[in-house]
Amino acid sequence: QHIHEDRLGKLKSSRDACAAAQREALSKIDRDAKDLERRERDLENARAAHAADAERLARKFEKDMLDFEHKERIELANHRRRLDDFAARYRAAGAARRADRDR
Repeated sequence: QHIHEDRLGKLKSSRDACAAAQREALSKIDRDAKDLERRERDLENARAAHAADAERLARKFEKDMLDFEHKERIELANHRRRLDDFAARYRAAGAARRADRDR
């Protein structure tokens, strides 16, 4: 009788240990699943932020290129005007020298 009770006690203790281990394993699986869901949400948010940043940078690049082209056209026009003014002054100075020489 005593041996039987001892064995039943050991079985109950083993069963309790298995149940505790099972609860701990299920709890860890649940924590890992929640962590995975959080990481997947974070990853999706990061992807969305990256896509928004890429789109914003593409628009900014396009605007910067348009601004550069506009400034380049203005600069070229100014340079052309300065060259034309210089050429006109040079021609005028040449004509004045010729007029002085012809007198």
